[in-house]
Amino acid sequence: MSSRSNLTAHQTCIVGVSTSQAPSDRVLAGLIDQGHGRDACAAYLGLTDEQLMSRIVHLDLPTPADRPMRVGHGQHAWDVAAIRRLIDLWIRDLTTSHIATHLGRSPSGVRSKARWLGLYKRARSSLLDLLPLFPGIDIGPKRHQLVWTDDLERWLADRWFSFQHHKAIARDLSDKLGFVVSPTTIASKAHRLELPKRDSEFLLQDYKAEYRARHARLLPRMVERRCKVRGRLFWSTGATFTSEEAKAQSSYRAMCAGISDYAVAAVH
Repeated sequence: MSSRSNLTAHQTCIVGVSTSQAPSDRVLAGLIDQGHGRDACAAYLGLTDEQLMSRIVHLDLPTPADRPMRVGHGQHAWDVAAIRRLIDLWIRDLTTSHIATHLGRSPSGVRSKARWLGLYKRARSSLLDLLPLFPGIDIGPKRHQLVWTDDLERWLADRWFSFQHHKAIARDLSDKLGFVVSPTTIASKAHRLELPKRDSEFLLQDYKAEYRARHARLLPRMVERRCKVRGRLFWSTGATFTSEEAKAQSSYRAMCAGISDYAVAAVH
């Protein structure tokens, strides 16, 4: 059998992979197809076992084997945190070379790990040389690229809920990263994360963690969610798992067209 035939045969056996799926679901399907166990799938995607199995049932995927997670050894081994960051940057469509830069790895090392994980192939034309991905966020010089990881988004949300002024957040983030982050970037990202509007009378120049609890009554009660469509974090007052950004996509509206109100509510 030719190498092209072998490739085709392998592609047909991949479980649950579809370009119409949410990126995180495509990653899950790839992990399972690659033979990673239940513990590894949950750890690499940041899910509890219950959340993992719920997603597997929803997508009608095979149950991963109940085997110990494979752990690398040596100076350059990939730990779970590094793998989760690789997956996050992969989903965000950053080029392999830029992922390598952010992770302190070689491009060949990133490609090798992506194959080992079973990450889906990405169209070259869709890959980005710069982050952030969202319109309206300022992009600095090429050597100073702001990458919005889950941890950095949670850092921003914590300061937002603690009533720190967005200009002060920009100042502190600039100090943290070693390059200038504009207040416009912070305000735009907060909007994308669906963080609540705050009364300017209570805003602070300095971060004070205790203010989050002290002034909680001034804000709606919100919880962190991961969008089922875009695979990214946002904050919500309800039980929805679909971000407003995802709902605005034409593909999402087309998916919901003709579906009953009850069914659409279930998707949310």
